[in-house]
Amino acid sequence: MAKKFSKLISTALALTVGAISLVCPASADGRFSSLLDFSDKLTLDEETEVREYLTETANDIDCNIGVLIVEELNGEFVEDYAQEQMESVFGEDSDAAMLVLCTGSEGADCILTDGKGGELFPSDVDKGLALVDITAAKSAGGYSSACTAFADELKAQAETADGERGNPDISDLK
Repeated sequence: MAKKFSKLISTALALTVGAISLVCPASADGRFSSLLDFSDKLTLDEETEVREYLTETANDIDCNIGVLIVEELNGEFVEDYAQEQMESVFGEDSDAAMLVLCTGSEGADCILTDGKGGELFPSDVDKGLALVDITAAKSAGGYSSACTAFADELKAQAETADGERGNPDISDLK
């Protein structure tokens, strides 16, 4: 019974996320950002600022971005929950990166990627290092700071992927 109820809640959340994504169209540049605060951790002003920053970042790095703030995962693993939510917002096989911030005691925060998002964070180590910075931002400045830190991490990874930052290409050395 509890498992069915948990699945029902998860399905309802996925449908809600999908419905919200329909009223938040893609930007003129074709990239989409989503911010869903089911835990009411952000003020309306913070939500507005974070949404604008996520949209700007999504266009800058040419990758969809999602942030989901939840209290409970209804017994699901955070990665499974994040996958369901990312597919409901961006669809399957999308160029996206999603941050799930868990405010309750059920799970840890998670970054999930697909397509170009996976190119920005090619390994679990990259995601883990980004989560360290995001967690520090959350501790210092709250959930708004964590959301913008995620966008900043994506920008930094995009710069690395574009060769503007990071290690030099050793194939050029003779």
